[in-house]
Amino acid sequence: MLNRNWRVEAGGEVFALKELVETGAEAARRSLAVMAAAGEAGVPVVSVVPGVGGESVTEVGGHFYYLARWVEGDHRRGPR
Repeated sequence: MLNRNWRVEAGGEVFALKELVETGAEAARRSLAVMAAAGEAGVPVVSVVPGVGGESVTEVGGHFYYLARWVEGDHRRGPR
């Protein structure tokens, strides 16, 4: 998913706030559901923090966002 990212510290925890830029909200919801299922199956994935109503993607002012736990490390670029 291509998006804008911010590192947010709140309540003693660190999160990644991601604004969806080139991915539609429905596609993001499907991808995040697959990630959650993979995590439940034991695959190490980033956990998404649900919104107040339990949603994975939230709309604010016509923009779509999701919040995930921050994971330290480097972002790998390009094909591997």
